[in-house]
Amino acid sequence: MRTVRIIGIGFLLFFIAYLNVISISTLYIGIFVKEEEGSYHINYLDEVGAGYVAGLQVGDKLVEIDGQQSFEDQIVNRRVEQVSAITVERENERLDFTFAHSLRLISQYITYVLMPLFALILSVIAILISNKKLLQSDKHIELVFFLLILSLCLVTAWLYGKQFLFIRHIYTLSILLLPFLYFKLVLNMVVEHRQTKWSKQVRRFFGYSSVLLILLYFLVLYLLPSLAGRHSFFVCSHRFLWRSFS
Repeated sequence: MRTVRIIGIGFLLFFIAYLNVISISTLYIGIFVKEEEGSYHINYLDEVGAGYVAGLQVGDKLVEIDGQQSFEDQIVNRRVEQVSAITVERENERLDFTFAHSLRLISQYITYVLMPLFALILSVIAILISNKKLLQSDKHIELVFFLLILSLCLVTAWLYGKQFLFIRHIYTLSILLLPFLYFKLVLNMVVEHRQTKWSKQVRRFFGYSSVLLILLYFLVLYLLPSLAGRHSFFVCSHRFLWRSFS
């Protein structure tokens, strides 16, 4: 069983490192738009985003994105992300803006890069300190798992903020797993040298609760849309829950 956990730790470590590479290489643009009379105008700019730093302003009219005049597919959830250049119209003048890594984006790097990397580095340090104890102690394994899932939660949250929409489910599952892993870790520290009846019951409670929450998440995701066409109550419920998870 511990060998399987070690393999799981190795896979998580590789996967989280891969996601961090994607996060580091992808700038957060932070442009929010609204549609007016068939054209898109900027209605909000995140101050840590590359769009704000580049000099875009609220009210600018989008003309081109990455050299394309037809850019509806690049606007997702009324946001513009994962682009390298934008042309806007401001006071009847066309202005070109490009986005690239710069020291002016230091606040973005702290939020979107250093925080997930810090949790990942803590995980690696825990693995190095534990060394052979990973094969002998559940406490050390669960500490590493907790730190890895925390790092996964952070990096997927930032990637979802950059409109990597496929990452949403991984982010939600990591959020649901964190309480279970935390309380299991604390319990192992409290009852490290003995197994007590109440500790097993608490572990089972949090384990079953986490499984139930994950099942409820997929129930909301897949079952309610099929029922939404039949009952107006389900329509309202699905819209509310979908916004909550999104």
